[in-house]
Amino acid sequence: MSENNKVNPNEAMSSERNLSSQTRQLGMGLSAKLGGQISNNKTFTLKNGRQVNFVKRFFNNAEEIETLTQVHEANGRNQDLLLVDESLTELVETMKHGQLYEAIGVERDGICFILDGSRRRTAAILAKSSFVAYVTLDELTQSEAQYISDISKLSKPLTLIEKGQYYHSVKVREGFESDLELAEYLSVSPALISRSLKCYSFPSELSLAFPLPAGLTSNNWKDIIPLINKYEKTFPLTEDNGKIISENLERVTAELQKATQNNIAIENLKLLVNDLTNKKKKDKPESVVLFSEKKDRHTVEIVKKVNSQRKSTFLLSGVPVSKQKLIEKAIKEIMESE
Repeated sequence: MSENNKVNPNEAMSSERNLSSQTRQLGMGLSAKLGGQISNNKTFTLKNGRQVNFVKRFFNNAEEIETLTQVHEANGRNQDLLLVDESLTELVETMKHGQLYEAIGVERDGICFILDGSRRRTAAILAKSSFVAYVTLDELTQSEAQYISDISKLSKPLTLIEKGQYYHSVKVREGFESDLELAEYLSVSPALISRSLKCYSFPSELSLAFPLPAGLTSNNWKDIIPLINKYEKTFPLTEDNGKIISENLERVTAELQKATQNNIAIENLKLLVNDLTNKKKKDKPESVVLFSEKKDRHTVEIVKKVNSQRKSTFLLSGVPVSKQKLIEKAIKEIMESE
C-alpha cells in the first residue's frame, strides 16, 4: 500500500482485518495510529500491553540524516534493491515538497535506528531534504522491535529477496536448523521460505542486473530460480567459501543488462542457459585414463571421470587393497598440504 492512501478502520471485520488496518495505519505514520492531535510526544501500546513513549525528531538535511540515523536490523528492507526501486524516484520528488508521514525508530546512543521508513529516509537523502521520525527512547526487546517493524510491512510489501533476507535473519536469530522449523515459527508456507531464501542466497549482483530488480515478482522468481540452478550445475556463481566466481556471474549479468524489461531479461537468461547446456552436452569432457596395465587376465586401471567444472570422480579398477591405501594416503597428504 502506498503512503498516500488511507484506510478506513470501519472496514475491519475480523481480528485479522483489524491487524491489517493497524498495520497500514502505522505504516502511514505513527501519528495516524496514535490520534490526530498535534504533539511532539506519542504513546503506542504493543500487543503485550506495554506502552512505549515516542518523541518527534527532526533531521534538517542529508548530512544529519546520514550521520544521525541508520536502518534497524529488524527493518527487513534491502537497501541495495531500494536504490534501484523505480517507485523511489517518485518518492524523492515528493520528499522535496515535504514528508507526509513520519518514520518510526528507536534511539540508541544518539542514533535513530529506523524500524519503518527506510524508503523515506533514502528518498530524503537523495532529495537533500529534511526527515522526520517518531523515535522511542525506551528500551525495546528484540521481539518488540520486530513487532513494530512487522506490522508496518504492509505499507509496502517486501520483495522475495527482502523476505529471504528477513527469514534468514530470523533463522539465525532463533537458532533454527531447518527451514521447516522456521516456516512453523512464522506460520509461513515452507515453499515460500525455501524460494525466498534461495533468492537471497544468490549474489546481489544477479538481481541488480535486472532492469527493475524491485519489480521482480514471485512468479518471475519461479522461472528464474530453476534457470540459475541449471546454470550453476556447470558454471557455479560462488565457490564453497562463498567467494564469487566473477567470470560465471558476469556471463549472466551481461545478458540480463541487455534487456529493458524484466520479462525480456528472463527470456535472455533462458536462451543463455539453454545454449550453454546444449553446447556443454556436445563438448562434454571425456574420461581420462590415468593408468592402465594388464596383469594376467585382469586390467588394473585408474580413470578420472569429469562430471562438471567442480566435480570429478576417480574410478579404481583392479587396484590391490594395499595400493588403494597408498593412493588414499597420497590424496590426503596433497589436500592437507598448503
